[in-house]
Amino acid sequence: MVMEYMPHGNLRDFLILHSMKQDDETEVDQNECSQDGVILTDNQMVQFARDVANGMAFLARQEVIHRDLAARNVLIDANLTCKVSDFGLACHVTDLEMAKRFHHETPLPVRWMAPEALLRGIYSQMSDVWSFGVVMWEIASRGEKPYPGISAKDVVIFLKDGNKMVPPRSCEQKICNIMNSCWEETPDQRPKFEDLVEKFDNILDVEHDYLLLKFVH
Repeated sequence: MVMEYMPHGNLRDFLILHSMKQDDETEVDQNECSQDGVILTDNQMVQFARDVANGMAFLARQEVIHRDLAARNVLIDANLTCKVSDFGLACHVTDLEMAKRFHHETPLPVRWMAPEALLRGIYSQMSDVWSFGVVMWEIASRGEKPYPGISAKDVVIFLKDGNKMVPPRSCEQKICNIMNSCWEETPDQRPKFEDLVEKFDNILDVEHDYLLLKFVH
């Protein structure tokens, strides 16, 4: 199988690598932030989320459920475009009964799973949306492990009790709102991926409303 070369590796490792030397508390020359010269900006982080949502929107149109969406399973190409990968747990919506069987036979990524998938083995495009919310959390936290300080086993109890993660403190309110909407308890109340793409497009458009102009005298 011949596949596209993704020089920047997976999103989680990329975020960790490129944020280590961009800590506000560490005085480091920006030219030394990374070997490839990439400097993470808020706009770039939104673009990452938009890319992932766009890829998932495509899968949704094909009626495919990914079931293992996480930053580690998103690859970055030479143009810094994120692309969803690793379809080992993916299934078509017509194969949901098989998906439930795998639920009991395969180790599962509990930190990224929606409550209905984790507790009852119910998967849908909306459970993928929950996972996308966790990916947003990973992006906003620069690659930290979801549910910090909680063991994978306790995550099950945490969600069963109706708890949710809190967006990172550095997260802007508009991003927090999108993230929290992905974690609505009722799956049907979560946004569709196409709607998420539109939300991110609107944010990116706002970022470009003001431009630095250079006048020729």
